[in-house]
Formats: sequence, C-alpha cells, structure tokens
Amino acid sequence: MSSKVQTGDVSPAVLGRTLTHEHLAMNFEHFYREPPSTLAGKFQVPSLELHRLGYVRQYPYSLRYNLQLDDDAAQSAVTDDVIEYKIAGGGTIVENTTEGLNRDIKFYQHVSRASNVHIVAGTGHYIADLQNGDTLQKSTEDVYNHMLQELTKGCVNYEQVKAGFMGEIASVWPLRGTLVEDDILLEFSQLGTYCQFDLFGTEVSYYQLEVTTDMLSDAQRIQKMAALVKEGRGNRILMSHDIHTKHRLVSKGSII
Repeated sequence: MSSKVQTGDVSPAVLGRTLTHEHLAMNFEHFYREPPSTLAGKFQVPSLELHRLGYVRQYPYSLRYNLQLDDDAAQSAVTDDVIEYKIAGGGTIVENTTEGLNRDIKFYQHVSRASNVHIVAGTGHYIADLQNGDTLQKSTEDVYNHMLQELTKGCVNYEQVKAGFMGEIASVWPLRGTLVEDDILLEFSQLGTYCQFDLFGTEVSYYQLEVTTDMLSDAQRIQKMAALVKEGRGNRILMSHDIHTKHRLVSKGSII
C-alpha cells in the first residue's frame, strides 16, 4: 500500500480502525448460481423481503438482485452503513473492487465525503472471465503500466483519485483447503505475511461457489486468530467482512 490514502493525503498513522477487504460498489452477477429446483420460486422477485431473507442467506448467489451492489438501492444502503461504521469508531475502508467488477471510484469518493471515512481504492484486474477482449490482449508490460499509472497519476476512469494498492487480484486455483489447517496457517505466518480473516458475519457453512469447502464460522475464525496471537503474531492479523452482496447490508437484512 502506498504511503498516502488516495482519497486525499492522509498519513497512515491516523487511519484508525481499518477494514482491509470490503466492496462499496460492484457487480457480481457473473457468479450467479441456480437455486435448488424446489426453492426456485423464492428467488424470482428482485427484492429482499423479510419472509425470503433466510433463503437468500443460504443461497446468496441465486438472486441476481442480491449480486447487484451497484444500483441506486445498494448505493444508498452502502452509504448509510459506512456512516454507521464511522459512528462505531471506524476510520478507513480498503475497497477491493478491481476492473471487471464494475469499479466506481467516483462513488467511493462520495461515500468518503459523506461519512468522513478514508477510502483506499485498488488497482488491477479480476479474473479473465470478467475482462473484455481488449484487456485480454494486453501484454504483461501493458498491465504493469496500467497499474503504475493508477498508483502514481490517477485512475484511468477517474483521474482525481489515485489507487493505493494492487488488489483484489483473484486466483481461482488452488484454493480448496489452502490454509484451513492451523499448522499450515502458522507456517505461512512465519514468512512475515499478513493473515487476513474476512467474511466475518457470514455464518453460513455452505458455500455456493465451492460446494466441497465448508465456510468457517466467526468462532472458528477467532480460534485461528487466537492461535496466531499465541505464537506472537497478533500484529500480522487483518479482519474484514468482504461484503459484496446486498443482503449483508444493514438496511437489507444483515446485522453486521
């Protein structure tokens, strides 16, 4: 991460409590999954009404409306949530949306000004399936120069703001069980890396995007964090929610 927050020159020393993996505006419809046939009727209406919220929490990627974190309803709810985050003592949000997910840096700036929360924008490209033909034809040097420009001069679609880090840069392989075991996690932490625990507040073990992997509960995440603290690596822990769907926003049905 650069030495300045790029929504305005801010010293890292005054960033305060920081969420390191969040999304304020993005579109995740590429990852839509069909619901179980017996529940298909629960996902036909594009809204998050209370009587259907339980189904959406279990199958969040089966409601296209839920994956549109870039419409007017989402932007209003996101702004309200970030204001609440500030009231609760939050200082900074690291926004991880990259190209391919409908990044909206102008909106991040709006949220920052409305909430007085520092927003750090990222640069880079999400997975290949979400890139257009022109992007896929770029050379390694082209991609490097693109990110360098965004980090040093300003983002290509909103030059008033510079990116503050590279990410989210996604990898789809290998993922299954990579750091599930504590001994592997501790070995990884010995490299001097930061260990980020995100998706706090999800509390659903079934993960539609990788059905062979059980999603950790918050209690299990905290247990792994405790193991790192015990080994003297508490200063290498990062925490966040990775909110990227409407149903996890407070006004749409979440409590976190």
